[in-house]
Amino acid sequence: RYGTVTGVQTCALPIFYSHQFKTCLNYHTYGNDVIYPWGYVLQETPDSATFREFAFDLTADNRYVIGTDLQTVRYATRGNSDDFMYGAAGTIYAMTPEVGSSGFWPPTNEILPIAQINLTANLYNAFVAGQYTVLKDHTIRNDDGTEALQAGHSFSLGLSLRNKGLGDAAALQISVAASSDNLQFGTSSMSVGVIPARSDS
Repeated sequence: RYGTVTGVQTCALPIFYSHQFKTCLNYHTYGNDVIYPWGYVLQETPDSATFREFAFDLTADNRYVIGTDLQTVRYATRGNSDDFMYGAAGTIYAMTPEVGSSGFWPPTNEILPIAQINLTANLYNAFVAGQYTVLKDHTIRNDDGTEALQAGHSFSLGLSLRNKGLGDAAALQISVAASSDNLQFGTSSMSVGVIPARSDS
C-alpha cells in the first residue's frame, strides 16, 4: 500500500484503471479496521455519506472499526491507494480493510478465519458496484385503517426499496409469498421501473 511506484508501474496504471472500476478493497494488515478517504488530510470526501454507508454495511459480520486513517489508525497517509483511486483515477470507491490483530504477518492458522470473516465484505463490495436493491421498509394497512391483521379482512402491503448500488436498477421483479395458508395475496408479484443509483423508490 505504501511502496514506491516505479516508472513501469506508473505507465501501467492508466491502462489498469481504464476498466472503469466502481469499487475496490485494498487489503492490508492489521488492526480490524475499514479505512476510507481521505488519508492525506483531516477531512472527509464529498461522498463521505456513501463511504460511511458502504463501510457500515460491509462490516456487518466482523464489525471492524470504520473511518478515515486519522479516525482509525490515528495517523495520516499521503499517496495511499484509496486516495489515488477515489481522487485521481475516476471516483473509485476504494477502501482498505486492515485485517487481523496479530501483526503484519498473521500465522497460517489465522489466514482462513480472516478470509471467512471478510467474505460478506467482498460480496457486498461486488454487489454495490452495480445495482443493489434492498427492502428498506414496509407498511401494512387493514381495510379498517389499522395495522393489525384480522381474519377475513383485506389489507394492503406497501414496500419501500433502496438501490444502494452505484448503477441504476431496471427490470426488477418483486415477489411475495405467504408462510401460512391463512394468508392470501391477490397479487403476488409486480414489476418495478428504474430506480436510479443511490436512491429510494
